[in-house]
Amino acid sequence: MPAIDNTPLQILSVNQQPYKGKAGKPDGVMYKAQCVLMVAGVTKIGELFLPRDLVGTEPGFYFGEYVIDSDYSKEVRPMLIGLHPVPPVPASRPARPVDVAKPA
Repeated sequence: MPAIDNTPLQILSVNQQPYKGKAGKPDGVMYKAQCVLMVAGVTKIGELFLPRDLVGTEPGFYFGEYVIDSDYSKEVRPMLIGLHPVPPVPASRPARPVDVAKPA
């Protein structure tokens, strides 16, 4: 069952990186997003693997949707399956002047 993390993730860029198969020949391309994450007031910078359907992700702030899975090295870890844009914070409007009736 997917879970959406409520910690905003900032994606700075998406890069492609070729990887080699067992024979040492190019076997394909994987995509990584350069990210900034705030965890308990600490800034973390790193890379996040993107599935092919998220390759066109534009830089910005997102909430990540994850499932627990195992990777090729048999490590169990969260796997990103979706990104949801963080809604913009509405700009505050200046207070409207209050009409004050003048005493007669």
